[in-house]
Amino acid sequence: MVKAAPGLPLHLVPPGWEVEFVADRRDLKEAVLFSPALATVRRRASVLLGGLPGTVATLTGDPDLGPLPVGEPAGYLYDPSPAVTRAGLVGELGRGLDARQIDPRIAFLTCDGSRPTPFARVLRVEHSLPFDVRSLARLLRTAGVGAVDVRRRGLAGDVEVIRRRLLPRGRDLVPGGPAVTVVMTRHAERPWALVCTDPTGVSLP
Repeated sequence: MVKAAPGLPLHLVPPGWEVEFVADRRDLKEAVLFSPALATVRRRASVLLGGLPGTVATLTGDPDLGPLPVGEPAGYLYDPSPAVTRAGLVGELGRGLDARQIDPRIAFLTCDGSRPTPFARVLRVEHSLPFDVRSLARLLRTAGVGAVDVRRRGLAGDVEVIRRRLLPRGRDLVPGGPAVTVVMTRHAERPWALVCTDPTGVSLP
């Protein structure tokens, strides 16, 4: 068994060896290689969940089972753990969730139901629209939001600069209003935005 950096180029792994990627919650920590004498699967993604010592969730599978379907963003968005992404097991996770991708080159998954999983963050999709800062700013002002977080995947741009452009004045935030996550990504070969809330919290009006 060999401990390695999480950025290990996978083409360097000899045939027959198992590769495990380990994340401490959302923080990718390391890769572990198991020789053929110890290997039981091709890829493994393990997520340390915190809390009690030894609390860990593990996803195993084959990264070459074929792509997931690609389609419109649905009611919920899943952002896989970096351990799942590095292990090439986004397809394995998606099949278990009965989910699809919103873009073939982006790891985000989407489906109609909320299915809590230790292998991804889950957000409720409130609005799905082509990415345009002015349109998003108008939407957020009329929604009466209390806080805005911006996440980026597959698009260039400074997250903090975009957040300030979306809500340039502190008075645009409404005390006690719902917290919103604006996801900048790609869909159907276009820059796209998803306005999301925590599925356990308050949705937008």
